[in-house]
Amino acid sequence: MMRLHHTHTSRKDADPLPLINIVFLMLVFFLLAGTIAPTYELDVRPAKAEKILAGELRRPAVYIGRQGEISFGQQKVAPEQLKQMLAAASLDQNVGLRVVADRKADARLLLSVLTSAQSAGISRLFLVTLREGG
Repeated sequence: MMRLHHTHTSRKDADPLPLINIVFLMLVFFLLAGTIAPTYELDVRPAKAEKILAGELRRPAVYIGRQGEISFGQQKVAPEQLKQMLAAASLDQNVGLRVVADRKADARLLLSVLTSAQSAGISRLFLVTLREGG
């Protein structure tokens, strides 16, 4: 009787398809789970804070730059025009208005913007800040 030698070959190259599938699934998960924050209209760096509210980024916003420029509705606005623009926008009182001021902006200008918003009938104002380390 003749004995046959059975050679056992091992597969040295691993199939990359499972790894590609896992990476793709992770990508889809992070795209669905993550929030994409809208960019600021002006180059502002808000002050730091401990906590940020979840719905804060969906509110309409007034931006105050470090050089004193003001933006609302993707338009640069003079401080004198802001009250009329806010009143004409007829914002939802339940949503309120975000105010995003650069940390080096003049505090008097920030106070002027807040006063203009209140004079326009906006009762809910939110000053946007960054979390520590942001």
